[in-house]
Amino acid sequence: MTMWQLGLMVAEFSLLLAAVAAVGLAASVALARTGARWSARLAGGLCLAALAVSLVPVASAWRAADRSGASLSLSGYFAGLSTSVGERPHTEVYADVGGRKLRLDVWRPRGEEAGGPAASGGGRAAAPAGAGRPAVVMVHGGDGPDVPRSSTPRWDVWLAERGHVVFDSDYRAFPKGRWKEPPGDVKCAVGWVRQNASRFGVDPSRITLLGQSAGGYLSLLSAYSAGDGRIPPSCPAADTSVRAVVAFYAPADWTYIYGQGPNLRTSPWFVADGREKLRDMIGGTPAGRPEDYRLASPITHVRPGLPPTLLLQGGRDPLQPPDDTRRLADRLSAARVPHRLVEIPYADHFFDIDWGGWGTQISRAAVADFLAEHGG
Repeated sequence: MTMWQLGLMVAEFSLLLAAVAAVGLAASVALARTGARWSARLAGGLCLAALAVSLVPVASAWRAADRSGASLSLSGYFAGLSTSVGERPHTEVYADVGGRKLRLDVWRPRGEEAGGPAASGGGRAAAPAGAGRPAVVMVHGGDGPDVPRSSTPRWDVWLAERGHVVFDSDYRAFPKGRWKEPPGDVKCAVGWVRQNASRFGVDPSRITLLGQSAGGYLSLLSAYSAGDGRIPPSCPAADTSVRAVVAFYAPADWTYIYGQGPNLRTSPWFVADGREKLRDMIGGTPAGRPEDYRLASPITHVRPGLPPTLLLQGGRDPLQPPDDTRRLADRLSAARVPHRLVEIPYADHFFDIDWGGWGTQISRAAVADFLAEHGG
């Protein structure tokens, strides 16, 4: 995990590393002029190697942006992280499950009162007069109970600025052996948004599920299994269907993932830990609980008529195998489900923590285009 975090930081902030390497290279040239030739050559060689390596993500990102039709901004590169923002949302309780109150944060376009009827104007993509706004139910990532809702609030604010009402939701974080509870909570949140649509000026037919990592998985599973009584909502909810779904680096096939072995980026200990977490989550191994692994995997729910899907995936992701996401895209193609896979070759898991990073810039363009076409 430490190496993953280090790799994420190096890849996402590679321009800063390039700047340091360039300064070091200039210093080594100055050192050579003082007569310290061997020291200068060693330092210069190391700095030159660091400079070359740090420019690889830059070249990779520009190629990926060109393929996806996105434009990259050098000035936007230094926009900071996606984990903090100066605004505060309005919070609602959407369910009380087993004595635990589940909440969601409501992010509105500027100029609209929290909890009241939608005002005119409030966002760049304002809804036509008399029409409800599109909504996004945001499902955060993380596999433990300590990850809060609205953990990447710049996404919430950005979506609200584009005219969406965003509901960033809590869920119970994978209690042992009770894997149906988290998708049930997500379905419950969607049902609550539908039931309260008029209160927030939302069109209930224009709801998109969007999630990252575990949240992306729950978004896919909840969207693909809407109406499936085997994975029920955790509260009374008549309709949990959505217009579209967006998933960042989201697991699709637990049996396939469980079978993945160590490689250059995942050690045997890392693989063993991942398998243990899966056994805890689903209640056993794929051999012992094949039906649960099948039912818990979004890929096995793929069929014609599913909501349009946007998949965003880093090519260097050690936590979510890129091949798993590609397999899901292939299955969606076979079922003729409208979808798009945007793969960013250099990017690591949770690349969008860097709000100005190349991967996030490419992703924002992809999400904006997808929602304009499918999210209303």
